[in-house]
Amino acid sequence: MSPPRVIIIGGGSRGKVYAKSIQICTSAVVAAVAEPVPYKRQFFAKSFIHTHTPPAAGQQFAHWDEFVAWESDRRKREAAGEPVPLASILLSSVYSTRTTEMSSSP
Repeated sequence: MSPPRVIIIGGGSRGKVYAKSIQICTSAVVAAVAEPVPYKRQFFAKSFIHTHTPPAAGQQFAHWDEFVAWESDRRKREAAGEPVPLASILLSSVYSTRTTEMSSSP
């Protein structure tokens, strides 16, 4: 069985702590990040996601809703029998009034 794949929402200090904790304390994999600041997003991704490989589709998003759209499309392609990357789960490192929208999204 594959380890859980997690997307971190927010690549700042708290997101980095979550990512490091995931790496140290679990078998989960930090698979993606959603961060609006390009430098933070790229630095986070290089530090926790693709440390020794080039970035791949579905690993970096400017906003969590981009991830939701990408994941919805991935699920449709998977249902159609297309080969797709593994799914990821959301982990928010920022407080947002839109958190309930994230958890109810497909």
